[in-house]
Amino acid sequence: MKNSKWTKTILLLLVCVLIAGAVGAADVTAASKRATACKAYRSFLKKNVSKFKVEEGDWSKQNKEKRDKCSSFLLADLNNDGMPELVTYHETGYKTGYLNVYTYKKGKVTYIKTKKNNRAKIDVSCNAAGWYTIYACKKGHLHTDWEAEGAGKDYTTYNLKSGKLNKRLHGVWDELEQTYKFYENGKSIKEERFNQLYGKCKKAVEMHSNTAKMRTKHVK
Repeated sequence: MKNSKWTKTILLLLVCVLIAGAVGAADVTAASKRATACKAYRSFLKKNVSKFKVEEGDWSKQNKEKRDKCSSFLLADLNNDGMPELVTYHETGYKTGYLNVYTYKKGKVTYIKTKKNNRAKIDVSCNAAGWYTIYACKKGHLHTDWEAEGAGKDYTTYNLKSGKLNKRLHGVWDELEQTYKFYENGKSIKEERFNQLYGKCKKAVEMHSNTAKMRTKHVK
């Protein structure tokens, strides 16, 4: 009986060791994949530093650079799979521009697509009024928050669903028209529900300037 108990104990220990080894191997593989993706992102960002500059109030000047050129970026895991996506800001003019969203796939930095199979392009143009705050929360959602004193605000969060960019939450407070609309995954919801969901998102990562120092510090 004693030998039987020892045998069971030894087998149990062996199983634990094998499980720990498998988990450890998975962690190493995930870390290796992330490191590979981040190396590609750093190279991509270095290659696509924007040289566009615009003076305060100069509405006539337009950026003629290709859309990959960017002045700032952030990393966010938009589908919580352990692999970060790259979000960049392409400035098109004074207070106008849009965000590009990329992923690392099959050895390349590629565009994330929308549900309509278009390259993801998030407009963050202020049109003279207000300002945008762009960040990723601890849940991995991308946030684009617009506010303008007296005019209202527009809060939107994005994630990935089935590999496509998804507008997860969208809230609009139009003080000029006195209209207030709230959506979750494209479906209308009440403001209370919107505030409850949005309130769970805590800011974690802000946009960083596309410089060598910021790429080394934040793309890893």
